[in-house]
Amino acid sequence: MMNMATMAAAESAAIPVEREFQAWTADVSKRLGRELSEAERNGIAYDLFADGCGVDNAASEIKDSSLLAAGFDTETEQRWPNALTPAQ
Repeated sequence: MMNMATMAAAESAAIPVEREFQAWTADVSKRLGRELSEAERNGIAYDLFADGCGVDNAASEIKDSSLLAAGFDTETEQRWPNALTPAQ
């Protein structure tokens, strides 16, 4: 018979795929040189992980995605002159 403490511990234990995702996002963060935002972790990073994307490719995709969102040309990393986002 399971008591409340055992049941709570079982429910809160990380499953192997969660631990793998946490390690993968830590590696992606290292490659980017910054921590992933919660939105990135729950959005693009989760999608890339679920698709089986490698760490290097994921870091490149996330970097390009954030540059595009900021109005930068991903090839030159230069701000587009007509970007809708304000310069920082």
